[in-house]
Amino acid sequence: MPEIGRIWMGMEEGSVRPASYQQVRAEAEGFIELFRKDMEPLKRGTHWATVDPRQLEIEEQTIAVEELKAKHIFKKAEEDAESARVRSLLEIREMEAKARELESLAKSDEFPQTMRKRSASALSELQSRIKTMKERVDPAEIEEQLRAEKQEAELQIARKRKQLELIRRRSLLTAGNDGELRFSESLREKIKNAAEDGSEIWIKTGEHLATIVDDSSIEMVVPAAGPVMGQIPQEELAVFLLDGKTGKLIEGKFNRMDEVDSGVEITRNFIFDIPPDSIEDARQAMGHRHMVHVYRKFPRNYRLVHKKNIAFLAPQILEASGWHGLARHLWPGCQVIQVGPQTIAIDPGDAN
Repeated sequence: MPEIGRIWMGMEEGSVRPASYQQVRAEAEGFIELFRKDMEPLKRGTHWATVDPRQLEIEEQTIAVEELKAKHIFKKAEEDAESARVRSLLEIREMEAKARELESLAKSDEFPQTMRKRSASALSELQSRIKTMKERVDPAEIEEQLRAEKQEAELQIARKRKQLELIRRRSLLTAGNDGELRFSESLREKIKNAAEDGSEIWIKTGEHLATIVDDSSIEMVVPAAGPVMGQIPQEELAVFLLDGKTGKLIEGKFNRMDEVDSGVEITRNFIFDIPPDSIEDARQAMGHRHMVHVYRKFPRNYRLVHKKNIAFLAPQILEASGWHGLARHLWPGCQVIQVGPQTIAIDPGDAN
């Protein structure tokens, strides 16, 4: 029996794609202004287009005016509050002078008792009004009221800034990674038509605009939900793709599992790295679905037995106990590591 470090487990459908890419779809409809050309290399963060630039400009001007307006309103509120405080202080001083007159009148024996009582009553009412007015002109109270008004104004501006930021994110298209800017076929057609008739380019919400691709590194994607993939520990997964153009086997080395939440369901994919010496061959396979050979890689070599070579040695054992039972019958003391579609990986132990 030959010894080998992996066993073929079956085939799954997979695809080859750049390891770093960004698909760009329009988040809003409107006219688009392009600042970069098709197939032009971009650095991460490069602003390459604006959707509905006029609307964005209007929104930016509006928020600037609102901020300036709020600043002037608050400044006027401070000035009005100070003017009102000064007027109130002057009024309090006049009232305090009047209170002193009433107090003198209420205590004087030169006036009739009835007049003194009326003066005392008026004095009590006036003192209450003075106390109320002093509370209104308390600097701490005024400061608290102004602070509340300022916070309310700032909250309104913050809401408008947040709305503007959402509009900016929808409008300003920037590169999410280094790579080559590749316009979609629909955008290329619209650019061509606009050049011919002098019109502007109109896009719709959700329209595919471009892909920013860095294919200096490439990866293989295989759905995790396939029946073959679920039988193998992640760290022992290995896949091979047969490139139809070159006839070469392209190996994929397990990297990670990705989850994509579409809002309806979560899709899980196994991601495999393509070695640098196979990248050129792998580029030929991009853009299409392929059948991928799936293997389980072992930490060490095991003996590999072809099922067809042992199936008729003890058919009654195979029928009763399956491949595990047949292997243990033929090689007492062995351990069955993995049963594949065509072969069985066996650790013979002390068996011959």
